[in-house]
Amino acid sequence: MPLKRSPEFRALRRRLAGKPPHPVYDSWLDEGFHFFVFVLAPRDRGDDSVSDANGVAVFAMHPERPDPVSAVTLIPTAKGDEADVTNLREPGGSYMTPLRVEPAGGGES
Repeated sequence: MPLKRSPEFRALRRRLAGKPPHPVYDSWLDEGFHFFVFVLAPRDRGDDSVSDANGVAVFAMHPERPDPVSAVTLIPTAKGDEADVTNLREPGGSYMTPLRVEPAGGGES
């Protein structure tokens, strides 16, 4: 699989949950792109900012390219109301984004 040979995946490999070969948690096709989701192993950071609990790495591949088109990690904050999104591709970078939380009872009627 070209994804698992990419520099982005190899740099993240030791942070993934499970033993190699790391299992794909979810995948789907959308408009010619193939998306792959891997679960991150939990890490105790010792603070209340960001926790890897339930964090994931998401890669987007296209059949015409050998490398990922997109590679990000999404790690929820300890409160669970935001996620830290980190770009694994050059030039890198990260930002916080709100997480949508469904109200109890399943939403609007």
